[in-house]
Amino acid sequence: MKIGEIEVGGGRTAVVGVIIDGLRAATLRKAAAHGADILELRIDTFEGADPEKLSRGLRRIRSGGRSPAASMPLLATVRSAREGSPARLCDALRLELFEAAAPWVDAVDIEISSSAIAAQVAALARRRRLRLIASFHDFRGTPGAARLASVVDEGKALGAHMVKIAARADRPAQLRRLAALLLDRNDLAVVAMGGFAAASRVFFPMLGSLLTYGAVTEATAPGQMPLRELRKALERFSPARLQGGRAGVLPVNGS
Repeated sequence: MKIGEIEVGGGRTAVVGVIIDGLRAATLRKAAAHGADILELRIDTFEGADPEKLSRGLRRIRSGGRSPAASMPLLATVRSAREGSPARLCDALRLELFEAAAPWVDAVDIEISSSAIAAQVAALARRRRLRLIASFHDFRGTPGAARLASVVDEGKALGAHMVKIAARADRPAQLRRLAALLLDRNDLAVVAMGGFAAASRVFFPMLGSLLTYGAVTEATAPGQMPLRELRKALERFSPARLQGGRAGVLPVNGS
């Protein structure tokens, strides 16, 4: 599966740098320098949440040849308050922001629980030929195995190319439950939050997680590692080194 020009799956995991608080050139340069393969734009954290301003900013980035983000894959996320956004954006505005971002990005992330707009975002992704990530977040704990399997089924029914699951794991049993998902599937991105967050972000790629996430400036989830620290840990523990001179996609599972 490709997100932009970045291949994930088949033993390869992409490192996602999470961008908050707007499209500042310095932050984008930092993300590229610290090893991001993909930039996740947490649009719900951007000041003003203005669709026209967002469109202009993305157009400027994509047309700026010297910008690190000009050619990097972009993932647009407009997170709901229910699943972790510090903003309380209404669904209608969230949909407008997705529509404003769509011409300029390579993928979109919509929560499975956002039933009011999830189908519309999925249809937008199909029209624009974007990768669709259906996500689920539990900040209180890790659901049981049956519930996790149901979440994956719900995401795939939405038409997602990938289902992302992030759940709080403070006990080894919870971490094992999340890891078990990756042993049976090849279309998931799974991360833990809380006590085992760092372990999951470094070692779940070796079990097949398609994406792992690091903070470029401030963490957006409990235990989220700084991007540079995450990249160094991945390089240290990966069974294969990064290929080429640039900050490339991480080969895992011996590939």
